Amino acid sequence: MILRTLDVDPRALRQIEAALLWYDTIDPLLADDFLRAVQEVLDSIQTAPQVYAVRYRGLRSAALRRFPYALYFRDSKVTIRVYALIHSRQHRARALKA
Repeated sequence: MILRTLDVDPRALRQIEAALLWYDTIDPLLADDFLRAVQEVLDSIQTAPQVYAVRYRGLRSAALRRFPYALYFRDSKVTIRVYALIHSRQHRARALKA
């Protein structure tokens, strides 16, 4: 199996970093768990992006285990691009436009 290139948009990186810093203020171990959950989803997206449903304008979403977030991404034959990390309480359309 050939893995596609995984590209994380700078905005998604900022969103991941913001959530990570927030969890770190609560408990550094929780922040570690959050980062691990993000990495697990990124690995899963890269391995089998088609298992995730298309949710919004051609973007697929992959929920993080244990945390109320999902990564939104688009896959092509060559590349998988992650566009956003969105909290489950956020309005998806507004979060993706911002």
